[in-house]
Amino acid sequence: MAEALDPSGSEVRLGELVLRTRGFAGTAELTGGPQATGARAATPGDGLLAPALEGAEVTVQHEIELTEFTREPGVPVDVRTDAGEPAIELLVPDVAEGWGQMILATDEAGIGTWHFEPKREAETRALRGLGTRLYRVRAPSPSAPAGPATRGVLVAAGRALVRVLAFRLLDAASARAGEHLASSWEKRRRPYRLRAFGPEDYLDADPPAFDVSGWQRVGDGRALMFLHGTFSRAHTGFCRLPHDTLEQLHSRYGQRVFAFDHFTLSEDPWENAEWLIAAMPEDIPLDLDIVCHSRGGLVARALAERQSEISLGSRQLKIKRIVFAGTPNAGTVLADFEHFGDLIDSYTTLLSFVPDNGVTDILETVITVAKTIAVGATRRLVGLTAMTPGGEFLKALNAATGSVAQYFGLASDYEPTVPALKDWVRHRLASSLFASEANDLVVPAMGVFAESGSALFPIAGDRLFKPPDGVTHGDYFNATTGSPKLLDWLPG
Repeated sequence: MAEALDPSGSEVRLGELVLRTRGFAGTAELTGGPQATGARAATPGDGLLAPALEGAEVTVQHEIELTEFTREPGVPVDVRTDAGEPAIELLVPDVAEGWGQMILATDEAGIGTWHFEPKREAETRALRGLGTRLYRVRAPSPSAPAGPATRGVLVAAGRALVRVLAFRLLDAASARAGEHLASSWEKRRRPYRLRAFGPEDYLDADPPAFDVSGWQRVGDGRALMFLHGTFSRAHTGFCRLPHDTLEQLHSRYGQRVFAFDHFTLSEDPWENAEWLIAAMPEDIPLDLDIVCHSRGGLVARALAERQSEISLGSRQLKIKRIVFAGTPNAGTVLADFEHFGDLIDSYTTLLSFVPDNGVTDILETVITVAKTIAVGATRRLVGLTAMTPGGEFLKALNAATGSVAQYFGLASDYEPTVPALKDWVRHRLASSLFASEANDLVVPAMGVFAESGSALFPIAGDRLFKPPDGVTHGDYFNATTGSPKLLDWLPG
């Protein structure tokens, strides 16, 4: 049953939950969880979000639908999120020992935000014998919905939803419970692997294992390796690469095309590179060109620039060309501990404004990062902090003075056209985090190929996409963007 919100800020009870919405009017109803009285209609994103939650081992405790949500004239909004955005307050029962909890809020326009570190209520309420958690949740934007062209994971057909999510910690009895959430999950759900990456199987989630014959094939002449970025795997990170483009590359490289799936959360690019070197047979030399997206470019640079520190032993590795697409060679502020929330909000929101290929796969990883933030174990996310500007990893990497590889770069100055996204980017990312620098919503454009502190930069072979091109961080390889440049830069 829907309850009217009170703009004065008085409490509105929804089962065992309590809402305070000072400055806002509308209605609220429990539409999911054990106390929901009725099932709501399925929304376009449900078929993508539900399996992502399952894959990240997260359950929905409660779901609240907000309708007709509007600002109340003349009533100040004096509750704010940590990011300074107008907020509503949600009181929920504390989770049981051995469990973690967090909030995912989405509005009808497709903006998604995560909320952690609740404030404890001064009073203790008897709700299932547990205390109470108080979350300050970003108030849904009263702007118009995103429109019928949006095919993302979170748009709910004009609905604004607040989901209370819970997850089991690995070791409830340990004082270090939750510290290894990301590494344990990656080992189980995103293991290291080498895989074939041809026109017939590059979209497959589970391709045949890369065996001795695979090594022999890629070692029989120059080969092409694909390196994915943060939150993805090869089949999702490069899913928009046209079949025809990959077919031509496959032909140019004599079918010697493969991909390297690697950890992006719990291990840094040095460790990724070391795993690949250790997997190489000692008697099969590799002569490579590399196409990399985002953080994958840092792995490529570790392989190309710091071989003396990776212990090649008797193995032979030569890298001739590297194409960087949205690679944070000078870092991205979103990888700083303080901005992990902004990072996952950016990815979650982007998923609502781009085609849905690979969305569930990427969102599983985003949710895993959210779990790690919720239990305060962010310092274990060394795969992300490797991208911090001026951080330990990039300082060491950008001290490199030589590489025989030729570098090329793809970067983008993206400006949203959808009003809701444009508004959110302007207030949340552009002015405060990127200081109005051109960016693709995740990585500053100039940081891909301009000065980075390394003697190897700036690089001359580059392509900067302009606002009319509409290229976001995840959209570098479609038929009209980076794919033609790959064919220009990679002769085989």
